[in-house]
Amino acid sequence: MNKSNLLSAALLTGIMILSASALFAMPPSSTPIDGGLSLVLGSCAIYGAKKIRDSRKKN
Repeated sequence: MNKSNLLSAALLTGIMILSASALFAMPPSSTPIDGGLSLVLGSCAIYGAKKIRDSRKKN
C-alpha cells in the first residue's frame, strides 16, 4: 500500500469516527428526509432510463 492510499484510508477512518461521535452527541430530532430522498430516487430513475436507452441504441 503506497503512502497516498494509506493517508486516504487514515483520513476517511478519522472522518467516520468523528461524524459517528457527533451523531451521538446531538439530541434526536424528527427531520424529514423526503426531499433529498426523492431527488436521489429521481436521479437514479433518469440515469437508469438513459442506460436502458443507450443499450437499446447499441443493439
